Amino acid sequence: MPPKDHTGVCANCFSDYALKNYVNKNLVVEWCSFCGKTSDEKIGADPSEVFAYFEACLWHDWDIPENCLYYGEDGEWETAGLTDVYTGYELIHDVYYDHFKNFQLLEYFANELSDTQFVERNFERLNIRDIYKYSWESFTDTVKHRKRYLFSQVNELDADEANDEELIPTASFVNVISGYIVSNALILKVPTGTTFYRARVYETPFELTAQQLGTSPTEKATYSNRMSPAGIPMFYGGLAKETALVETIDNDLNRAQNKKAAIGKFRTLRILQIVDFTRLPPIPSLFDDDLRELRDGLTILHAFIKDLSIPIKKDGREHIEYVPTQIITEYIRDFLKVDGQRIDGIYYPSSRNGKPACVLFIDNVNCVDSRNDSEGILLLEQPVETINVIDWHKSFYQ
Repeated sequence: MPPKDHTGVCANCFSDYALKNYVNKNLVVEWCSFCGKTSDEKIGADPSEVFAYFEACLWHDWDIPENCLYYGEDGEWETAGLTDVYTGYELIHDVYYDHFKNFQLLEYFANELSDTQFVERNFERLNIRDIYKYSWESFTDTVKHRKRYLFSQVNELDADEANDEELIPTASFVNVISGYIVSNALILKVPTGTTFYRARVYETPFELTAQQLGTSPTEKATYSNRMSPAGIPMFYGGLAKETALVETIDNDLNRAQNKKAAIGKFRTLRILQIVDFTRLPPIPSLFDDDLRELRDGLTILHAFIKDLSIPIKKDGREHIEYVPTQIITEYIRDFLKVDGQRIDGIYYPSSRNGKPACVLFIDNVNCVDSRNDSEGILLLEQPVETINVIDWHKSFYQ
């Protein structure tokens, strides 16, 4: 039996990965005083040391009221409604409760902090993560509703943004995102022979060739898509056949009547350079000493990916809702270079099944049926598979 006093805590009593890691790196006893687990091997760290580490990490985001507030006539801290003042007990229960799996451990930490008061550090101005979050919101609002084509010519915050002096100017935003793409090592070299799938739904049979199944010709790129506006064709597909189908076939059963789908399996004829947003790491924990400083940049990339993954109903408003991601995509395609080479495409989580989908910056003429075609980048494999859309629809959506 473990001792009744608090002499050991195991990683399983925490839900936060960084706190788990800290415990596992500092094991000193064979028991956990909180959950009662015992072992022949060391499984528990000293709770007082884990708490000291926890508290030290808190000061990256929190401060004491004495450093930034003053008492009002009523004997309470004057906050002007800009922030909350927490007791340590409240901070644990209201803000960090989800970092604990064991309630006794949560209470232990809360009681240890109970004599300390906390206020958000630098609450009088936006923290860097909020700056990125609100800057993304400002960028999307600007390019959707105010400055679509010449936004890059505005190098300072305009009148509409004047009250948000801490925000990143819209014109600078694409540079910020591209910088974090590079710094987070999201550029992937895709080897020759990599497979991509692309689906095309039809009622009238057509010739199943690479140029019929591949990127639309310019004159037929008449619809706005998540990454490309009308008139600018790109290759949309998936790394798996199912993803290509679900990205192409919507969930409206009536639209599936009397239709078939052809699934083109394409292989790359050269190395491609891809921005891979499916490898985007999660935003690190406050309690991760090694990765804590990456929280800011990853916040903005996650906001972008969230917009990529939101299903958008094609009711006419998609021409507006797709604008921010179209602009970022165009910048990545035309201006972002790594090792002197342009980017060939983007991997992103499908809005339908969450698995890797892709947009490739490859023209119709580069989709070929023969390796001997000098224009070839994507080679279509034969025979091409065809399916009945209504049958697939019923199996997937029902």
